[in-house]
Amino acid sequence: DGEIAGLLKVSGGLIEKSPAVKVIDGQRFAIMHEPYLLESVAKSGDFDYVLYGHTHEVDTRVINGCQIVN
Repeated sequence: DGEIAGLLKVSGGLIEKSPAVKVIDGQRFAIMHEPYLLESVAKSGDFDYVLYGHTHEVDTRVINGCQIVN
């Protein structure tokens, strides 16, 4: 939407489209705000962790060896 496009533009590349993908000490992270496609991302086998927000509810579970944390 327009808000996301504007934020991407004014951030100078500091804000990334969701999910942001990071590798830290060999661990693969997918980071997203809203939990859309959360389970699909976890089930993909591409990530060790999926971190998300939006719901403000505690969620710690493992799907297909992927640790999910809200």
